[in-house]
Amino acid sequence: MTERERYARDPDYGKPPNWKKLYREHCPERTDPWSRHARMIAEDILRDPKSPVRRMLIDAGYEPDHWASAIEVTVQNLWEARRHLEYVPLPKRNGKYRGEWRVKAK
Repeated sequence: MTERERYARDPDYGKPPNWKKLYREHCPERTDPWSRHARMIAEDILRDPKSPVRRMLIDAGYEPDHWASAIEVTVQNLWEARRHLEYVPLPKRNGKYRGEWRVKAK
């Protein structure tokens, strides 16, 4: 097995999502920094065949494509769930803004 084959994406976990399309659909009102960072970890660190983290995980016997797929599905479901919610700002607390997600009124 060549080095390229060893670190190639595992076809069992399918293609990664079309993030550009998802961003157009959900960003910025249904995303947050944490979910965007999770997306970056899945795409840039776990799925990139040249990533040293990916190579280390494969060498240790792990399946980074499985991890990436789980992260991607979680982020997509979070963004889709927020489609049915609205963010309600709350009064400042300790000088910081805060808010919460609530089900949209029909």
